[in-house]
Amino acid sequence: MPDGTERPIGYVSRSLNPAERNYSTIDKEALAMIVGVKKFHQFLYGKRFTIRTDHKPLEGLFGEKKGISAQASPRVQRWALTLAAYEYDIHVQYKAGTMNGNADALSRLPLPEMLEETPIPGDTIKLMELLEAIPLHSGQIRDWTRRDPVLSKVHQCALGNWPNITCPSKELQPYFNRRTEISQPDGCLLWGTRVIVPPKGRAQVLAVLHEAHPGISRTKSLALSYVWWPGLDQEIEEQVKQCGRCQQNQKTPAEAPLHPWEWPGQPWSRVHIDYAGPYKGEMFFVLIDAYSKWLEIHVMKSTTSTATIEKLREIFATHGLPKTVVSDSGTNFSSGEFE
Repeated sequence: MPDGTERPIGYVSRSLNPAERNYSTIDKEALAMIVGVKKFHQFLYGKRFTIRTDHKPLEGLFGEKKGISAQASPRVQRWALTLAAYEYDIHVQYKAGTMNGNADALSRLPLPEMLEETPIPGDTIKLMELLEAIPLHSGQIRDWTRRDPVLSKVHQCALGNWPNITCPSKELQPYFNRRTEISQPDGCLLWGTRVIVPPKGRAQVLAVLHEAHPGISRTKSLALSYVWWPGLDQEIEEQVKQCGRCQQNQKTPAEAPLHPWEWPGQPWSRVHIDYAGPYKGEMFFVLIDAYSKWLEIHVMKSTTSTATIEKLREIFATHGLPKTVVSDSGTNFSSGEFE
């Protein structure tokens, strides 16, 4: 209003569908923002406006001073494109829920009467037990970040103290390269929507990621959605390579397709040669005609290139010279003397 007071012009609400109920907290908060922008499109399009949210990570994720992170989930990237239709004339601003009465009043109103307590389903109890077993929580990460000599510096820089040109030290370089996408909500460092895990918690996170033995690619894909630290991909590869169960379950290489030889047009135009054995201490020189399947087998005292050449001369003196001789890449067939 002209006097600075705020007056609501409309409210919108809707329930989450089954798929949206599985969204992370930051995705649910971003979804609320997108629903509101789409609902009041006719009021907002072509005008500069402010979005006030009580979820601070959205301020860094969709803020006008930062582009959307390449590490963001495809869903968040699609929402960023939706907001791009407003010509980036948008500013996301954090406002605590207790101060955001226009939006939160209806959801915070007390019920006129107490609802009857419903029994908790067994699946919910199992989920609560699983949540209690989560190895890390924000308090631990915040404490480890504050105590870590590198991440504590990153935290200070993320408050707006990054150097303008060059990185001050090699240990800060991976974070300096991502400085425009690093935020620090509640004392925890985020790269985009991924938590930057301090060194003390990395072994626990790797153990959780690797718990189902999903292999290198799927473990990296899982980590891509939740966590990051310098050298994460290499640590995942090393962990999977050292896991005996993963090595036993890895896929065998695909068999190479067969490339059959063309059928020769006449006898003795192409012959195939090889050695067989040893059998009872003897080596055998084998020659077969591809057209007639005529077979020549000779016991050999030596399998050198010289002995092979002598035996071929003997056979060719009897049957004539073929157009093509086929062999494997054995040293007695690939030597300069044989060629």
